[in-house]
Amino acid sequence: MNPLPVPEKLHNLTIIEQQLICRIVPYIQIHMLKHGGIAAYGHCIAFPQNVNEPAKILPNLPKDINIIRVRRSGSNDTTKEFNVRRSVVENSLRWLKANNPAYKDIIISTSRLNMLPNDAEINVDTIETMNVFNNPDKGPAQQQADPGEIDGHTISSITLPDNNLNIQAEIEMAVREAVDDDNVKVKRGKKYVSIPWPTQSDTPLSEFTTKYFFTLAFPCLFPFGVGDFHINRPRTCKSMTDWAEHLMWFEDGRFAKHQYFKFIVHNIIMRKRTLEQSTFIVKQQLGENPISINDIKEKLNSGDTSIVSKMLYFGASLRGTSQYWAQRNKELKSLIKFQINEKNGLPSFFTTASCAEYHFKTLRRILHDYTLETSGTDLDLTNRNNLFQVLQQNTHIVSLYFDLRTKAYFDLVMCPAFGVDAYWYRYEFAKSRGMIHWHGLCWRSDREPHNLLHSAYSKGLSEDLCAEQLSNWAKDCLAMTASHPAGQDDKGCPRKDLWAPPEGTAEPPAEEHNPSLKLLMDTSESQESLLEDYLHLCNRINIHSCSDYCLRKKGQDRVCRMEFGSERMPGKALRDKTSYC
Repeated sequence: MNPLPVPEKLHNLTIIEQQLICRIVPYIQIHMLKHGGIAAYGHCIAFPQNVNEPAKILPNLPKDINIIRVRRSGSNDTTKEFNVRRSVVENSLRWLKANNPAYKDIIISTSRLNMLPNDAEINVDTIETMNVFNNPDKGPAQQQADPGEIDGHTISSITLPDNNLNIQAEIEMAVREAVDDDNVKVKRGKKYVSIPWPTQSDTPLSEFTTKYFFTLAFPCLFPFGVGDFHINRPRTCKSMTDWAEHLMWFEDGRFAKHQYFKFIVHNIIMRKRTLEQSTFIVKQQLGENPISINDIKEKLNSGDTSIVSKMLYFGASLRGTSQYWAQRNKELKSLIKFQINEKNGLPSFFTTASCAEYHFKTLRRILHDYTLETSGTDLDLTNRNNLFQVLQQNTHIVSLYFDLRTKAYFDLVMCPAFGVDAYWYRYEFAKSRGMIHWHGLCWRSDREPHNLLHSAYSKGLSEDLCAEQLSNWAKDCLAMTASHPAGQDDKGCPRKDLWAPPEGTAEPPAEEHNPSLKLLMDTSESQESLLEDYLHLCNRINIHSCSDYCLRKKGQDRVCRMEFGSERMPGKALRDKTSYC
C-alpha cells in the first residue's frame, strides 16, 4: 500500500490552506500542553461541505474554516500557519482536479479564489486566557523536562462546527428578489435561477463507509487518491490499526508530522472498537425476569427512562477505559497471588521511569538521521528550537525508543544487577506534557529485603536499626548507598561545599558537562571521570529543589509536598514554608 510521494504543488501548505482545499471537514479539539506535547480531547466529527455530498465548488472560504485560536494572554504569535497564498491554493486545486479521482468533479471558482489574499494572514477568531488548560498534574520536575527557551507554536487550534446555514437558499432568495416583476431593469426567464453553492450540513459523514473519506479530508496526504483506507486496504492492511501503523512509518514521515491526522484516525479507531467490542449490561434484582432488547425499546418509546439508570456500558477491551484498567488491576493481583503461592513473596521493588526526551543522546542521533532520511534536512539538534520541533513531529519514534529502552533496562539492569526474577509494569502518558512514562513492580526469588525486615521486626529492633540493616543490605548486595559521593571531611561532616543548592553551595556544571546528556562510554575513561560524573549526576538529579511540580498551597503559603516526615519519624525538618522556592 503506497500513497505515493507528495507532488511539489502540494508541498508546505499551511493548516488554513489545507482546509481551504479539502472537500469534507473533520473537527477535533487540539491544544498544546504546558510542557510541550500536543493533545486531543473529545470526539472527531466529519461534516460534508454540501447537504447531500462533499463540496464540489472550491476553494472553501476562510469564513467556512471555523477555527478558534486560544492563546495565553500577552503571548505573541510567531507561527505562519494562518497565512493564505492565493496562487498556492489555486495551483493545488488544479493539480488535484487533474490527478486525484476524488477531485475530478470539483468546480474551481474564480470568484472565490479572488476573495483570498495573495499572501497574508486571514482573520481568525482569537480568545486570550490567563490559563489555557487547567490541569492539576504539574508534570515532571523542571530540570527533567524543561526544553528551555523555544520558539515553538504557542497556540491551540480548536475547530468547531458552525450553525447550519443553507447558503444556497439564501442566494436563490436574493436572485428571486432581483428578478421580481417589480424590478423592471431585470428580465426574468421561465424558471428561477438555481445557484449551486456549498453549504455545511449538520449531518455528520460516516468515516466507515464514505468512499475516499481520508482523501477528501486530507488531500495533501493522499494526493493521488491511493492508499486511502476504503480504497485498497482489503488486499494489504486487514484493519484500520494496521493501516494507520503503516502510514505513521511511511518513508517521508508526512503522516506522523501532520498536525491532527493521527488524532482523528486514533479517535475513529477507538469509536470503531467501541461499537464492535463493547456491550450493554442491565442491572437487575435477583428473581426479576430477564429484560430483552424489545422490552428496553418499548420502555424508551413509551417515555419510561428509569431503565437508563440500570444500564451499564461495558468495554473492558477498550484501552484506557476504567473497565480496561480494572481488568489490568485484576491481572496484577492475580500475578501477586501467584508469586506468593510460588514462595516468591510480595514485590521487592517499586520502580518508575520517565522519558527524558530532551536528554537522551542516542535518541537525538536517531531523530537527526530520521529527519535527514525523510526530509533531506540536516538539522542541528543541539539547538533547542530544532529539537523541540523534531520531538513534536516524531512522538511515535520517541515512544518506540522509550519502549525498547525500557525492555533493555529490565533485561540488562534490573534482572542481572538487582536480582529481579519477575516484573510487571504499565505505561502512562503525562497529562501535563503528553510524554510516556511507566510504573512497575519487581520480585526477587530470595524474597529480600522482606525476609531481612521481618527478621528485624521479630527481634524488636527499633526503626533506626531496621533502617541501618536495610542500608547495609543495599550496600552489600546492590552496591547502593544513600550517601552523597562527595563523602565527608576530616571531622566526619558531609562535604556540602560539593553539593548542589539548596542543600550545598557547589556551582552547577556547564551544559556541555550535563551528566544526563552523556553515555557511559563518555565517562568511563578513568575512575576519576566516573566519580566526577557520579557527583554531577547526584547534584543534578538527587538533590531536590522546589518548583511547581512539588509546591502545594497550604493556606496563604506554598509547602513542598516532597518533604516527608512526621512527629514519630521526622525525616526532613518540619516547617510551614519551604526553605527554597
